[in-house]
Amino acid sequence: MALLISLRQLNQRFILSMSIMFLLLMSLPSLASQTIYESKCISCHGVYGEGNEALKSPSIAGLSERYIARQLNHFKNGIRGNHEQDTSGRMMAAIAVPLTDAQIVSVSQYLAQLPFQAVPPGEKSAGFIGAGLFRQCQSCHGAKGQGEESLFAPRIAGQHLWYLTKQIENFKSGIRGMHDEDKLGRQMVDIAKPLDNEHIELILIHLSKLKPSGVSHESHH
Repeated sequence: MALLISLRQLNQRFILSMSIMFLLLMSLPSLASQTIYESKCISCHGVYGEGNEALKSPSIAGLSERYIARQLNHFKNGIRGNHEQDTSGRMMAAIAVPLTDAQIVSVSQYLAQLPFQAVPPGEKSAGFIGAGLFRQCQSCHGAKGQGEESLFAPRIAGQHLWYLTKQIENFKSGIRGMHDEDKLGRQMVDIAKPLDNEHIELILIHLSKLKPSGVSHESHH
């Protein structure tokens, strides 16, 4: 009887040990991804991926894996960040070039599973004019600015307005989106060019009020 109990205890301990080992092995890819983020990204984009206005770095936590991977590959291959006036883009390109394909996949997966760091809305209102102007954006970015992964359109609701303003200006001026291989960027160029500064401001004010389901305006800013 004592031998039977002892064997049961050994079996239970073996199962427990194997379970712990399995969990540790499962956590290794996540730890590797976090290590890449901490060594390559955290100094500009922040501990939580919340972004940094002083460094012109956007919030990247919680964006779709496909979008992040695509942008990193664009930076790596000179499709984005290749214009001499795109200072932030050129910095990103320098960081992305040494990344392996596996590292890009890894850090994209890591960022996609982090909580999105939404910026609190401002006090201004764009009224029905802002809502009307935003309609040209929602076919790709969604009615709530939540993004559309299948179109590689990022979530823009809750993003820093200074970053979005700068990117629209870059599309308008040809600093971004003019590479032959950036077809989606070309679409953004065509959309941005007719917009004047007042229209851009109204669109972004309206966007700042949008709150996709499951997204809180609380963040670590």
